[in-house]
Amino acid sequence: MVLFNHAAHQMAAKIVYYGPGLCGKTTNLSSIYGKTSSKARGEMVSLNTDTDRTLFFDLLPMDMGMIWGFRTKLQLYTVPGQVFYNSTRKLVLKGADGVVFVADSQAQMLEANRESLRNLAANLEELGMDIRTIPLVFQWNKRDLSNLVPVEELEQELNPKHLPSFCSVASAGTGVFETLKGIARQTLMHVKERHFTSAGAPVEEPEPKPEPIPVPPKKTVPEMKPALRGKLSIQAPHKPMVSVPAPRIRPVPPPVKPNIAVLKVTVVPPHVAARLPHPAVDAGRLPRNPAVVQKILNTIDSESTAV
Repeated sequence: MVLFNHAAHQMAAKIVYYGPGLCGKTTNLSSIYGKTSSKARGEMVSLNTDTDRTLFFDLLPMDMGMIWGFRTKLQLYTVPGQVFYNSTRKLVLKGADGVVFVADSQAQMLEANRESLRNLAANLEELGMDIRTIPLVFQWNKRDLSNLVPVEELEQELNPKHLPSFCSVASAGTGVFETLKGIARQTLMHVKERHFTSAGAPVEEPEPKPEPIPVPPKKTVPEMKPALRGKLSIQAPHKPMVSVPAPRIRPVPPPVKPNIAVLKVTVVPPHVAARLPHPAVDAGRLPRNPAVVQKILNTIDSESTAV
């Protein structure tokens, strides 16, 4: 993704050299570095092994001068060719504005070229890019060796859409700058179509606005009625009145004491009862009349004394 510095009127585009191992990606950058003025290039960063295999990437900054009122720079990168460095390939390929596919022209490397091109398409797709729309050029390298695949066959096998292609001998510097100019032209035209207006002014992408923090809705208070001014405006919740009947308690009557009349009964002997003057005496028991009883008792007492 091209980077703009509107304050300094600068823009930088990223170009990645892609291809199988030992196809000449690092040799392209070394040749450009050796034949370019120090004013137009920066320092080249390269992390290689003893066998000249790139471990991580190579970087060569290039100054292209003023383009559309912006000081333009190209950042040239390479990727490691070994298959087990695929995660590093994707990391370097991320944000690329253009790709140079460097193919080894030797016959024994044809299948490796096919596999590397399939890997490029797959990595671009994982990064949200499309090999059919990104600026892409082909370089048929090592054309000075023997046992080469004809250019027509390379075009048919690797470049069926007939994108710009260049024959090269990177170790001698042949075709290196033609390839660089081809990818730079396509990349800058792509940048112009996407980021510049018809008048040539850059389109400033609006900064993403932060998502608003959701605020909980405020609780609405019911409007106070005129009759309730000066009082609590929110009525208390109405509680239903529940009437519970009181239990009926019956008074317990006091215990009734039995009214037992104790009568003093005096048993009258038969021989005495026969001589009693009152006919109310029955079965040897006294009558209920107190006056008669008293008279009988007096008689019994006198009779008893006489006996």
